[in-house]
Amino acid sequence: MKRLIFFFTIITAQLFSANVGWYQDYIQIDVNGAGTTAPTGWYWIGDDPSYATQLAGNNFGTVTSLVISGCDMKYYGGGADRTGGSFYYMVTSSDGGTTYLGPTEAIWTQSGIGGDNFQGIWSGSVDCLQGLSGGVAYKLKIWAKSWGTSQGDSWLNNGGDNYVATFTTDASLPVTLTSFDATNKKGAVELSWVTESEIDNLGFLIERAVDGSAFEEIANFKFDEALRGQGSTTARTDYVWVDKQVVPGINYEYILADVDINQKVVRHTDNTVRIKAELNDEQVGIAAGFKLANVAPNPFNPSTEIHFALNDDLANSPYSIAILDITGREVQKLSGLATSGINVAKWNGQLSTGNLATSGIYFARINVDNVSQVVKMTLMR
Repeated sequence: MKRLIFFFTIITAQLFSANVGWYQDYIQIDVNGAGTTAPTGWYWIGDDPSYATQLAGNNFGTVTSLVISGCDMKYYGGGADRTGGSFYYMVTSSDGGTTYLGPTEAIWTQSGIGGDNFQGIWSGSVDCLQGLSGGVAYKLKIWAKSWGTSQGDSWLNNGGDNYVATFTTDASLPVTLTSFDATNKKGAVELSWVTESEIDNLGFLIERAVDGSAFEEIANFKFDEALRGQGSTTARTDYVWVDKQVVPGINYEYILADVDINQKVVRHTDNTVRIKAELNDEQVGIAAGFKLANVAPNPFNPSTEIHFALNDDLANSPYSIAILDITGREVQKLSGLATSGINVAKWNGQLSTGNLATSGIYFARINVDNVSQVVKMTLMR
């Protein structure tokens, strides 16, 4: 009986002491456009696989571009399950005191490669130079983890110090951006930014996201003189651009990008601004005439009703309802004569062209005697 208990104890200890580990773990980094065809651009972290270049302690030297484009990670469960994994990246000042990018997690796609061995693959494009100044030294930090249900997270982080490489930005990076702000201005959003220096800067692009949607370019220096760059200058320059295609009550995000004479685009994602568009002063003063505004059903297909209630002082006034797509473009217009109390206008899901609107987010902007309110609705075909 004692032997049986002793044998069971050994087996139990083995089952619950799974040894999760790592081997042959690479981050793919395109340096100065050299690409990532192995072994070029492959940097190992963790144990030495005798292949490619070690990331920790590596100095990339002076760089004009530094892009993380992928990872190829191998790890094992040691008897424990592994259900996924990710790596993290971060760019800091040379002393580590200021963070310019991240820390950001990139989750890889896991597959089994025999036994309890696993491989994690990720591909993408992370510009490590976004928002950085020219001629300055920085640090790139990388670390990783895998996870599972029976033995939680397994970290590959150099004992908590992470895997750290250094680099220096080329002094000719086109723009040193010191601020980028958004403010409400009379029913529009005013964007303002300041550059302390520019080198070979043709101009700027502006990207916008509406209520959490994907970013889309809405303005380009090629078509708007307000976005033209200064070429090369060491003087401070102030810029202003106004987005008039906004809907009050809706949240917007903006990213500024600059373009140099070689058509290199630098997106300043670390300076993303967020703002909720507001009514202008005149609209705010009289919007109390609305008691409520909503849409039902919402989401809808194929049609919905827009409900709004008015005080007596706005009764017998003509109303108009602009149906706007997610970019703020008017795609249909409804109209009628408002009465005191609840008013109902039906939208049949058609555009002004007669075609059916596609699935997506739309806004109904209700106007009565210069009073304006906006409601959000979702069409699901």
